[in-house]
Amino acid sequence: MKKMMFNAKQEFLKYARNCFSLVFSESSCLVCGGAAGALPLCAPCRARYFSVGKHDGSLCRRCGKQLISEAGLCLECRELDGISALDGVFPLFSYRLWNTEVLCRWKLGGERSFSPFFARLMSERIRQIAALTLSSCTSGRSEEFRKLIVVPVPPRPGKIRRVGWDQVEELAMFLECTYGFSVCRLLRRSSSVEQKSLSRRGRLDTIGKSYRLGKKVGRLPERVCLVDDVLTTGATLEGCAAVLKNAGVEKVYAATLFSVDR
Repeated sequence: MKKMMFNAKQEFLKYARNCFSLVFSESSCLVCGGAAGALPLCAPCRARYFSVGKHDGSLCRRCGKQLISEAGLCLECRELDGISALDGVFPLFSYRLWNTEVLCRWKLGGERSFSPFFARLMSERIRQIAALTLSSCTSGRSEEFRKLIVVPVPPRPGKIRRVGWDQVEELAMFLECTYGFSVCRLLRRSSSVEQKSLSRRGRLDTIGKSYRLGKKVGRLPERVCLVDDVLTTGATLEGCAAVLKNAGVEKVYAATLFSVDR
């Protein structure tokens, strides 16, 4: 029933957005400036700049930076003290050029027409991660238990009450209700401090302090994939991964829409 209600609501919203766009005015594509519909990205630019290519896993598992000759961690992350709980980070796109405007309009501007678009891209990436990492399972547990479970990074306390929605939670709803992924909301955020106000060293110092397991967490899965919108320093994902690993999760991966170049 939850899935039926969610999908029905999204179909109605999609129809309403399309009608509004046709009756009043078409939006302009954020990439090329051409005509676009309810989603301000035209079809050619979506195909050219927002396609999900194959991934070979050759990224730093903490910050998502492309590795050249290193293995596991890039040189910068090797120099930082602290844990390395993540088993792999898989960002989709670099956070630059028009992508900064795209994320801003979705996350801060509340243009929720981006949500189903991003959810489709994220679903493709998670399937890639599931296929790429299946061989890492070592236990003899059932196939159902060995599935890659989606765990959304939780919002700051009170955000949904204040704002009315959270972009990562909405991604998780699409992944669960539209694409059939198993989603477990295992984590809660303890701190309300915004990570963007901290330096990288400051963000890494919050590992183990900002997130905790939820109160009603039962048997934990073997493999999980954290989902977030943007990877900046890796501290948020590391903090979440550390909590899950300490609780007994064997493998923790992460997928993000964007990764900040450093």
